[in-house]
Amino acid sequence: MNRIISTLFVMLIFLASCTSNKTCEICGYVAIQSEKCAYCGNQNWTESTGVSKEEYLKSKQKDWFYIPGGEPNFYEPNEVENRISGKKFTKDASWKPTISKEEMQ
Repeated sequence: MNRIISTLFVMLIFLASCTSNKTCEICGYVAIQSEKCAYCGNQNWTESTGVSKEEYLKSKQKDWFYIPGGEPNFYEPNEVENRISGKKFTKDASWKPTISKEEMQ
C-alpha cells in the first residue's frame, strides 16, 4: 500500500512540474506556457533567433518596459491580469531584468 501511495505521489509531482508555469525572462511574470509568455506574448529565446540571448532579452525588454518620457518600473505591479483570458500572473521575486535603466534611454 505504501509503495502505491509513493508511486502516485511521484506521478503527481511529475505532472505538476510539467504543467506549472515558468518565469518569463522578458517581463518577469510566472506566465510561460508552451514556450510563450501568456502575459507579454513573447517567445522564449532559442538559438534559432539569430542573436545572442542577452541581445534578444534586452531588445524585448526595451520594447516591453519603455515609457516615453518616463522611467521603467521593472518590478511592479506584483500581480497582473491578462485582459483577454482573465488569467492572473505574479511577478517572480527572484527575476531581474537583463537591461538596465540606463540602457532603456
